[in-house]
Amino acid sequence: EPLDPPEVLEPVDPNWPVSVFGTEIEKAPKKVAVFSPSLAEYIFDMGLNEKIVAVPDYCGFSGASSYPTVGSVRLPDMEAVKEASPEYILSFTEFEESILIEFQQMNVNVIKIEAPMNLEELRALYKNLALFFKGSVDGVSEGEAYVAKYDSELSSLSYSGEQKTAAFIRALDYMMITGGTMEQELLSAAGIKNAAETYSGYTFPEESWKDFDPEAI
Repeated sequence: EPLDPPEVLEPVDPNWPVSVFGTEIEKAPKKVAVFSPSLAEYIFDMGLNEKIVAVPDYCGFSGASSYPTVGSVRLPDMEAVKEASPEYILSFTEFEESILIEFQQMNVNVIKIEAPMNLEELRALYKNLALFFKGSVDGVSEGEAYVAKYDSELSSLSYSGEQKTAAFIRALDYMMITGGTMEQELLSAAGIKNAAETYSGYTFPEESWKDFDPEAI
């Protein structure tokens, strides 16, 4: 009798599965949609946008305009999501339960990621994004290389000259960069004196406007 042909085994990819963002990723993601503009910018800056099939509204950075948009967390464009047919959706913000159910019915995995609140958390985010897109081996090396590059560029911001006092408006109604934030760490590294650094929570008290005297806004 003829012998059965030998079983052909698929080569094992050491990168997968990988556990990241509290989720087990069984194989390399092929199609990913992003619903937070700042998260999309982090991904593009890292050069990990090869698998991105859609971005949210209000992405103003270079390169984003060539991608389809899928609305926002509060008002997702479901038809656009269906058209993009992502395997995964990444977001800094939680979706409403009814929206999550619709995504589930589309067989889309939604991963809610914690937004970084300081530079250490930002470095961790970079490493985890590399793990998500590249896996447990290539992702580690790529994430560490990117963080090393980021730290090198950050150190080049060091400034020992005369400090200028500035206020950085984040939104209307007294919302601005305050102390205890990731942005404050970046301003300090750049040698900029933040006029609102003694406050917190991105809010400048209305009653303190009379004492507010930055050199620039």
